[in-house]
Amino acid sequence: SELLRKINAHYVATPPWHRLATRGTNALDIALADQDFLSANSLANRLKRSPETLNQLRQELYQTLGRRTIRSPNDLVALASDIARLAQQRVGMRQSVVVLEFVTAAAGGLDDYSSYLTADQLRDVYSQIEGNFVGLGVELKADQGALLIVHVIPSSPAEKAGIQKGDRIVAVDGNSTSELSTDEAAAMLTGAEGTWAQVTIFSPGLEQRVVSVHREHVEVPSLEGVKIVDAEYGVAYIRLPAFQKSTSRDLESALWDLHRQGMKSLVLDLRGNPGGLLTAA
Repeated sequence: SELLRKINAHYVATPPWHRLATRGTNALDIALADQDFLSANSLANRLKRSPETLNQLRQELYQTLGRRTIRSPNDLVALASDIARLAQQRVGMRQSVVVLEFVTAAAGGLDDYSSYLTADQLRDVYSQIEGNFVGLGVELKADQGALLIVHVIPSSPAEKAGIQKGDRIVAVDGNSTSELSTDEAAAMLTGAEGTWAQVTIFSPGLEQRVVSVHREHVEVPSLEGVKIVDAEYGVAYIRLPAFQKSTSRDLESALWDLHRQGMKSLVLDLRGNPGGLLTAA
């Protein structure tokens, strides 16, 4: 209800309620055919999941949708509620699981740019904007079953532990990253300030090693590598890792400092910048 009220109040066009309802039903249908989804919910809910029962439920989803006219947020809430109760009755699935499928599908069905963020994902967004978080101080991406280090934040715990760009994390606290999703593995790197993470590192040309990294409060600089790279021609360089609250202020200060050093041209490095505050950009 809260999500749909926000969409109804703020979206730029009249929301396509029936399309969102269809998308939510499709999302649940797809989930019911996904073995990882079923296994996770079997552990949590003792989900009854014989093929016959699941197929019957999947048919009933579309029968329920077909009997409805969806013209408002209230109509969509009523549909999601009825399908949630149906899934609980037929296969023992928690109603919250069904509702989350509808929530994410509705937000993601508006356009190519709208999506639903979980609490953890929203926390990561705010950490990026504020420029601080508790962790190791690395930027990662999934690569062939490992977590590739694409950037190490200066003065971070990871840098102090000798982790470098290009290293690969192949295990976290003894758990292989090949058996974890990127989000799961990355989540294991975060934790309470003052705790330790045991990461197994593979560096090109070297043997694997286990490194203990202290989780600390990491301040992400809004600018990196500010310098004159060619004094003769007055070429300056600045890297912007993300658009934070302080980026515009820090950039202006850096530009005046470089100007005093004889800057005539500037290389502004935005590689790997994931975005951030629109106003700062």
